[in-house]
Amino acid sequence: MQLIKAALISSTVFVVMALPAHATESSKKKSYGDNPNIFEVLGQKTLDTAQDAANAVDRTAQKGIAKVKPKVAGTWQETKIYSEEQTEIAKENSQKAAATVNRKWHEAKASVLGDPNSPPAPIESHPLSQSSSTPAQNGQLN
Repeated sequence: MQLIKAALISSTVFVVMALPAHATESSKKKSYGDNPNIFEVLGQKTLDTAQDAANAVDRTAQKGIAKVKPKVAGTWQETKIYSEEQTEIAKENSQKAAATVNRKWHEAKASVLGDPNSPPAPIESHPLSQSSSTPAQNGQLN
């Protein structure tokens, strides 16, 4: 059964491709005569059915495209706008992050190496026999 269907479909496609457009239109109107060949009748009926089906599929596809096209265009436009907004937000966040990292880097560098703008720490010297802290500084009272 599948082999017969395949043979009919392939022969129909061959006939559609082989016959010019005006021949297929005129053959629809042509009668089969008094004693037509059964294969001619089946071939013509198959050809007409296949052509009608192809036309119906084409009309349906065109209607579907016409319905979907505005929605797709709108969705595409919304996607582009959303992407641009997200890109701008990401750019702002990366700039903030870079500024924060730069500030933290300078704070860490200053805490380790010292601030180059501050004056150097005073150097105090005491004799070795004298304590470097007074009793009041150690939390002791006299």
